[in-house]
Amino acid sequence: MTYDGSFSLTDEVMAILSPVAERVARLRNPAVMLGDIDVLVAETAATLDQIAEIVAKREAAQRVAHLRSIEQRSTALGALLRTRPRIGAPAVTAGMLPSCEWMMLLSPTSDALEGPLSDLLGLPAPRVESGSPVTGRVDEGRRSRAVEDAFRGLDAAATAVTARLDRLEASEARIASRRLPRRATANSVLRDLGVASWAEQPSITTANRNSSVGGKP
Repeated sequence: MTYDGSFSLTDEVMAILSPVAERVARLRNPAVMLGDIDVLVAETAATLDQIAEIVAKREAAQRVAHLRSIEQRSTALGALLRTRPRIGAPAVTAGMLPSCEWMMLLSPTSDALEGPLSDLLGLPAPRVESGSPVTGRVDEGRRSRAVEDAFRGLDAAATAVTARLDRLEASEARIASRRLPRRATANSVLRDLGVASWAEQPSITTANRNSSVGGKP
């Protein structure tokens, strides 16, 4: 996939987290998913941190552009990237799961990165410097591949959480079916077969007993 300036980082993250958040909120006990959601939020933070590095490379290159030699620029660039601020995972609590609040914890971060990333993806691929041993235009798909790589961990975590939700929902459905009163289940079976239940058509002995009781002086 090739990403361009129309790519929305926040929309992409929400498209992954929203379906999970809604399914977790519908569980009888959403708190059982707290550990899984912790992992998912951590992977979201890791994805955004990788995106931040992609964006930081452009800004760092602008900061070192005044240096005369490739060696100086390379040294300064490496130092800037090693010391850039990192994005950490926020804490998730069980109380956030029923309201889906947890999926918005990193929204301010993704919102802040969205504009710079879109600007970067909208630029033409840069040419390699004339003093470099590599000549020609840089691979047009390099930035898109970097964005794809940034999302791999988050995609894998979301897939794992979805699989766990599938199992939990199936288990809840089985438990709910076992909790149905036996009579209600039996009456449902009889209706499906077109047979009148005792409630719909009382037995002769029951009807006779009721009439004899009612006929006493």
